[in-house]
Amino acid sequence: MTEEEIRKEIRRQRHELADWAEGLSPEQWESRSLCTEWRVRDVIAHVPLATEVRWWQLFGPAIRARGDLNVIIRDAAREKARLPYERLVADMRRAAESRRLAPTTTVYEALTDVLVHWQDVTRPLGQTRETPAEAARAGCERLWARKRLFHPRKDLAGYRLVATDTTWTEGEGRLIEAPTATLLLLLTGRLTPESLIR
Repeated sequence: MTEEEIRKEIRRQRHELADWAEGLSPEQWESRSLCTEWRVRDVIAHVPLATEVRWWQLFGPAIRARGDLNVIIRDAAREKARLPYERLVADMRRAAESRRLAPTTTVYEALTDVLVHWQDVTRPLGQTRETPAEAARAGCERLWARKRLFHPRKDLAGYRLVATDTTWTEGEGRLIEAPTATLLLLLTGRLTPESLIR
């Protein structure tokens, strides 16, 4: 996918996520997501933050979190999640129209973020979300190549990952075959290798 194709996909995914979130019941907003310690509303609050955060805003949180990026991200999402549902949905729609990226990230991280978080919020609610295979492949390629937040080459050493709906494959060892969207969840720690080996 070209950068412009990725940006169009990010825009589409964010708008559709906003539409979906708008239809949630109060109970569903408070439901647990696939993200450890995150509710659905925390995830919905998190996605637009990529277009809102500025370098200077990170200094205080970084000190409080002792440099732990996962803690910084979690705390920012929880803080924003205090806003009313309507504001969170509106911010998601605004983010869909923004081309701004979070510091140190590229369009690949933004794409991966929204694709994975779609599954984070739909799966626990017993819903399904079709993830475009080529978009998921772009996310897998980026995650495998870059050591940031996730370390799939290390965590999945000893496994060979083969997508069943694209030509993406990486690693050596025990075979794991699955749709690219499922492998995206594996690379980000939402699924374990054991859950996918037949």
